[in-house]
Amino acid sequence: MERSVPLWLVLLLGLVGFVLTVGFGAVVLVTQRGSSTFGALGQAAVAMAAFPSQARDTLRDLWYRTRERDSDYLTVRQFPAPDLEGFRPLAQAPGLGLDPPLVRADPARLPRGHRILVGVFRFTDGHANAALLLDPELKVIKTWKLIPSAGDDHPTPIARRLVHEVDFLPADGSFVYNVTPSAGLIRHDACGKVIWSIPGEYHHAITLDEDRRTAWATFDREVTQLHQVDMATGRVVRRLPFMAIAQANPEIEIWRVRTTNAEQLVGIRNNRGKPFKWFPDPFHTNDADPLPRALAAAFPMFAPGDLVLSNRELNQLVVIDPETRKVKWWHAGDWDHQHDPDWLPDGTIAVFDNRARLGGYSRIVTIDPATRTVRVPVDGRKIGFYSLARGKMEPTPSGGFLVASAFQGRIFETDRDGRVVFDLWNPRGDDPALMFMTTQAFFFPEGRLDWSRWPCKPVS
Repeated sequence: MERSVPLWLVLLLGLVGFVLTVGFGAVVLVTQRGSSTFGALGQAAVAMAAFPSQARDTLRDLWYRTRERDSDYLTVRQFPAPDLEGFRPLAQAPGLGLDPPLVRADPARLPRGHRILVGVFRFTDGHANAALLLDPELKVIKTWKLIPSAGDDHPTPIARRLVHEVDFLPADGSFVYNVTPSAGLIRHDACGKVIWSIPGEYHHAITLDEDRRTAWATFDREVTQLHQVDMATGRVVRRLPFMAIAQANPEIEIWRVRTTNAEQLVGIRNNRGKPFKWFPDPFHTNDADPLPRALAAAFPMFAPGDLVLSNRELNQLVVIDPETRKVKWWHAGDWDHQHDPDWLPDGTIAVFDNRARLGGYSRIVTIDPATRTVRVPVDGRKIGFYSLARGKMEPTPSGGFLVASAFQGRIFETDRDGRVVFDLWNPRGDDPALMFMTTQAFFFPEGRLDWSRWPCKPVS
């Protein structure tokens, strides 16, 4: 016997469904705007609302992962492909097995010395994270293959990991570096043997102190911490949470632009008595560079060991005393998503200005902390320089800069006038627009690099 459903019941169920849908949407919207009115119910509603898109993204990621090569994760595509007419393969000593990147240089305008280039490079047995040592004639005389694993259990395969940033200990030819994604901090010797490793969420710059006994590294677990690491043992000797720096400077209102009025994470309340909640990754501190004693006289506002920090999400540089955590100076807004502040001998601080959200080109700028005067010694518009993210640079004795433009797969060097005198591109080999990423570069004036105590020496 067939039974019909009354029309009023259908309309009632439709109305109830409509009301529940609107209510559910309201709870999600209010919770996403930072309100804690609905508590755990609101958080559960947000999670339920996000489930369809998360499932879609997961399935799409699995689909692409089954079709992509490992090297796809380590390359960047250039639009348009660079014009490499006149570039030549980098010369190398016998037996190194390097499938060399392409270079064009003007030796007459290039300061003589040794250069170390770091990135993903091609070898006869496949691609690898590596460092190349160039002699004054720009010939590769040694390679180090860097190991992108700190004994961690991160799900990303080793072949898809990138050595993010490095520092170099010239006395013994060893490196200390971190690996992305979140695969730890590693030191290995001149022969490629691991000295120590620390699993964990280390990222961006690792910067040695002047005496090279310790190094500063950035570490993320919800909010950035600075770790000072002993180079001999790999032990973390000091932890400096960025939240503690913010709390040590309550009179400075430069931090809380990245907060909302919501549930308590830190002990700060507004005039309505509601605690503040920090946005995810509120600072993204990507460098901590200590002021060397040799340069301290050029910076009378500061003391040796003071740290200049780069807070990417705030477009901000900050100088702090790591002992007291007090802020001595800060500046924001003359760069966008910047990296790698460096102290310069003339009393200015150089900055790798990515211009990530502005687009088009990147710059190297300098700022005088006393006068806040900003100069542009390297203008990317003139030399086709643009790295959306990452990037490192260091000054050279000629008054120029040696620059690793990570998202171009390029390392170049400028003279005092900002003209390119050394230009290296790192093609993957199967597509003229695809470049392996570059990480960093170091310059040592001729006679300053002594490898007599290295356990594995360069090719003579």
